Amino acid sequence: MSRARPATRPRTAGTHRSASAPPRRGYQVGHETRQAIIAVAGKVLVESGYAGLTLKRVADAAGVSVGNLNYHFRTKESLLEALIDHVLTDLSARFEVLIDRGIADGTDVPGALLQWAMDDSCSRQYTRLIRELWAMASHYEPVAAAMDRFYDLSIADAAARLAAPNDARRLESFRALVSLICIIAEGASVVFGRRGRRHPQYAAVQRLARAAIRTADGR
Repeated sequence: MSRARPATRPRTAGTHRSASAPPRRGYQVGHETRQAIIAVAGKVLVESGYAGLTLKRVADAAGVSVGNLNYHFRTKESLLEALIDHVLTDLSARFEVLIDRGIADGTDVPGALLQWAMDDSCSRQYTRLIRELWAMASHYEPVAAAMDRFYDLSIADAAARLAAPNDARRLESFRALVSLICIIAEGASVVFGRRGRRHPQYAAVQRLARAAIRTADGR
């Protein structure tokens, strides 16, 4: 199966630094603090749930003051939007490794993607994190919009990696296929929860799902 290689991202203007330029230490520390806060927010959400996620609790867990946290994220909603973007970035990187490896090995890439998505969706981190995010999305429109963007972009990214260059028809077909994979994986999270492979029907359902994906892919 052929695929389009994503174009190398252009360098942002002004990012090149001469050897004599002083290091942007303040920016680096601020970025590291921001990323640490986002990571801790995910852990707090998993451990304490929607009701227990507060900026103070995240600040305490991250070892920063509430004022420092507010410098980076003025509201809980803005922190959650950043958390969703962080999850999307991580997911895209894992897509890239999985799909590139499968194409290089000549394996059934959509099937492998389905298996990975089902297994990942039944992990403790995923089931708690995504369910809590959707619970918050039902109350906060910015979070709902961020979750919609999360699925739109992750599906578009996986489809673009699977499709041949300049094949718009095949790209749309792969978008539908990856959407189906997401639906099956999300359903696995609801039906099997954290039991995943330990559930007596899990392996059989996964085989049926892979067969359905092969049929949908026309193979």
